[in-house]
Amino acid sequence: MLSRSLFLGAALAALLPPGLASAQQGFSEVGPVNVEHGYPDWYTDTGGLRLDLCLEQGTFCLLDGPSQLLNPGLPFPNNFGGGFTSRSFYNLAEASIPTNGGGQAVFTAALEAGFDTGVVAAGSQIVTARFRLRIDNLIPGELYVATTPLGVYSITASTAGPGSIDFADDAGGMTGVFEAALATNFIGPFLMWDSDLPLIDGNDREYIGDPAIPHTITGSPNGTNLFRVTGPDVGGPGIDSIETDLFNVSGLISLDMGPPPDPDPDPDPDPDPDPDPEGFVLTLDPAMAGTVNTLSADGATDGGLVAFIFGLTAGPRTVPLATCPAGIQIAMRDPRLIGFGTAQAGELELNVNIPPGLVGATVHVQGLDISGCIASELLSVTF
Repeated sequence: MLSRSLFLGAALAALLPPGLASAQQGFSEVGPVNVEHGYPDWYTDTGGLRLDLCLEQGTFCLLDGPSQLLNPGLPFPNNFGGGFTSRSFYNLAEASIPTNGGGQAVFTAALEAGFDTGVVAAGSQIVTARFRLRIDNLIPGELYVATTPLGVYSITASTAGPGSIDFADDAGGMTGVFEAALATNFIGPFLMWDSDLPLIDGNDREYIGDPAIPHTITGSPNGTNLFRVTGPDVGGPGIDSIETDLFNVSGLISLDMGPPPDPDPDPDPDPDPDPDPEGFVLTLDPAMAGTVNTLSADGATDGGLVAFIFGLTAGPRTVPLATCPAGIQIAMRDPRLIGFGTAQAGELELNVNIPPGLVGATVHVQGLDISGCIASELLSVTF
C-alpha cells in the first residue's frame, strides 16, 4: 500500500501546486555575465521566451531612469556614473485585490537582480527568483485557497490583521551564482500581456508589458491567468471569494534569441540501447495523458522505502535527508512528490492519474531509494 503523505525531505517544499498540473514551469537557461554590470544578460523560460535585464527605460523597467554606461573605462559601478540601480528585473508580475477591512491580497512573481547587502558594489551581484503571497485581515486558523497563474496554494491564516498570510519562497540569491535562480519551484515561465503588443520604446526595444497599466496576461502553465482567493469573509462579511485578472507586468525581450535549431537532427541515434538490467530503473505504462498510468520501479533495496518524484526541469540537485549524510543526488531541479512505497524483491508499482492538460509536455520522473540513499535513472516522458 502506498502512502500519499508529503515527503519530508528538505528539498521538497511544503507548499506545492497539487498533482502534475504545472506543465513546463520554470526557467531553462541563464545567459553570459555582462562585464559592464556583472549580471547575466538574460534568462530563458521553459517556453523559449528570453528576457534581458531591464535597464533600458525608466517606466517599462520600473527604474527612476535608464542605467546608462557613461564611463566605459572605469570599474563598476563608476562606469555607470555611480548611478546604477540597486534593484532591477528580468520579469515582474504583480496583482492585488482589496480584502476585508481595507486590506490587500497581493501576488508577486519576480526574477530580480540586486546586491547581497543592498548596496551597489562590484562582486556582490545576486539574482533571486521570488514568489510571494501576502493577504491581510483574515480569520486566524481558517483555511484559504489562493489560485495564481503559477499554482494553487492552500494556506491557514496565522493572524487577524495585516499579513494574515505572508508566504514567500526565494531561489537563488547567491553572490555570483546566477544558475541558482533556475532551481525555483514556484515561478516561471514568464508572465506577459495577452494583447496590445508590441510595446516598443524610442530605442526600438520591445517589452512584454507596461507595469504602469494593469492588464490581462498569458503565460500560466496551468491556464489560470488570474489571481483568486477563496475562504471565510476574505472580501468582507459573507464575501468568500475575490479575484482579478489584471496584472502589472515588466520584461524586456532579449536581442539575443540564441542559435537556430539543428536543421538535421539525428532522429534515432541509438535505436537499440543496451539497458543496465541491474540498475535502479523506472517505467511508465502506457505513458499517455488523460488516463491512469502505472509507474513501476525495479532494482530498489528489498524492503526499503522508495519515494517517487517528478519535475519539469532537468538538471543536477541534491535532496538532503537525515538518513543520508551526503543527501541523494537527483537529475531534476524542481522535485515534487508523487507518492511512497515499500519495495518487495526490489520492485514496486504506483498508479498515477495523468491529467489531459499534460499532452505535449515533457515530465521527468525518478525514484528515491531512501534506504540505499540512491536515485533511479531519470525517466523522461513526453505525453
